[in-house]
Amino acid sequence: MLELHNVSKWFGGLPALQDVSFCIDPGRVTALIGPNGAGKSTLINCISGVDRAQTGSILLAKRPVEALPAHEIAALGVARTFQNLKLFARLSVLDNVLTGLTVSAERSFTVSMLRLPALRHQERQLKKNGWRWPAPS
Repeated sequence: MLELHNVSKWFGGLPALQDVSFCIDPGRVTALIGPNGAGKSTLINCISGVDRAQTGSILLAKRPVEALPAHEIAALGVARTFQNLKLFARLSVLDNVLTGLTVSAERSFTVSMLRLPALRHQERQLKKNGWRWPAPS
């Protein structure tokens, strides 16, 4: 599902990642652990397209993604989140999660902000049936 081959990233000549390689099979839960400064965030940023690795390849479902912009990688189901505890204080946890589904729902920002009927219908369906990121094609 996710493969990295010899991924490296430098900042000002200092290596943050050096020849990182691994493979994560579909359906597996995998943790990325290490001390501060070990390169965990840099690695996640490279996988999600927030940063670009200088060397190596990143494949999602055998498709190279290292050159894609972050929004295209997000549409494939890989997105970078930050450690915000709650984005919108007046929304429930579920509604906060649903706000991030505009990428997979292929809805525009305007449709989301105006809360048009099609979006409300889709949110009702997601709440009723559960949700999944789209499978990479």
